[in-house]
Amino acid sequence: MYSRCKVNCKHMVVTTDILSVTSRCFSTECLKTNSSSSFSWELFYRNVNETGLLNWIKVDDLENIALSNTSSKNLVLKANVLKPEMSYVIRLRYRSFSYKGLTEYSFTTSRPPHGGNCSVGPSQGKAYKTMFTFACSGWKTKHLPLLYVFSYYDPYTQLKPLLFRAEEEKFSVKLAPGEPIDNNFELTVFFSIIDSLGGRIDDQRSIKVKTY
Repeated sequence: MYSRCKVNCKHMVVTTDILSVTSRCFSTECLKTNSSSSFSWELFYRNVNETGLLNWIKVDDLENIALSNTSSKNLVLKANVLKPEMSYVIRLRYRSFSYKGLTEYSFTTSRPPHGGNCSVGPSQGKAYKTMFTFACSGWKTKHLPLLYVFSYYDPYTQLKPLLFRAEEEKFSVKLAPGEPIDNNFELTVFFSIIDSLGGRIDDQRSIKVKTY
């Protein structure tokens, strides 16, 4: 039997996305899954710079960070539960009345963009007249280029229109009015910073975009 990646399978695993690993049997006995068959997943990690057999640390709460049953043929881990820049081993043990098998899947995690900030200004203005500037700066990554995505929540359509998607850190645009509840006209804008592997950081801000 062997295990292989199904989702998040680049040369480094992105911690901000789910990870899906599946198993497959080649032995005839292994393929005969019955009431006596059992699957058991385990997860181990260590710093990428460490070596040796004794440095691996077992993750004790695998059930809490998994989206799937840890006793099934597949293992799906939640997003944002793996540590960045770490080495991992996922181990699967299979047992039945007449067969025992073990397979491992090894990978290293990347670090998502970090160390920066994003802003939008001015903090309030007039719909379709004021020019609002979205800006991000200081973001660091080993996986260039960085992609900047700006969007907002439209309270009238309940959609999230895309305003900008490019490698430039700054963008200016006139915006639609915010939500008119209590004459507040608040508008939520979103920032996403995405590296070349797909690792991403999301943030949001609130501004006021009035009709008068």
